[in-house]
Amino acid sequence: SVLEFLLKQESVVLNAEDRFGGTALDDATRHNNRGAAALLEQAGCLGAGHPHLQVVTAQIKAEAIIAKNKACQPNILHILQNSQESSALRIVSADLTMQIQERHAILEPVLKRLAWALKGLCVRMRMNGGRIPQQDPRFVLAAQHLQQLV
Repeated sequence: SVLEFLLKQESVVLNAEDRFGGTALDDATRHNNRGAAALLEQAGCLGAGHPHLQVVTAQIKAEAIIAKNKACQPNILHILQNSQESSALRIVSADLTMQIQERHAILEPVLKRLAWALKGLCVRMRMNGGRIPQQDPRFVLAAQHLQQLV
């Protein structure tokens, strides 16, 4: 019979509910089709009053959502990878990375010289009891160097 053929198909959802919350088994029972009802029960179809129907229905809906999401993932990935916004983001990101690397290359030696000058100032001040040794030519040179860096 047609019902037997349909029940053998993997794509058939046995416990799908219609808009009124009924299943195929409910329809077969309501229309007094005992043969169809027996085949549906044998295949594992549940009626609306069955305590496990909500669990089975929730599982069917979850599987449908998962399948839909899996089907959408390649499209979303394609859009993300090939959109104008993504291209612009890649270009801006590459440009910023290059600018940061260039500035780092410029700033690193300056920061090292600044640290050296500050260390020299601190050493001279410690040697002079915490006072600024304005007569010390090395202190004056370190202070001038520091001013140029800043």
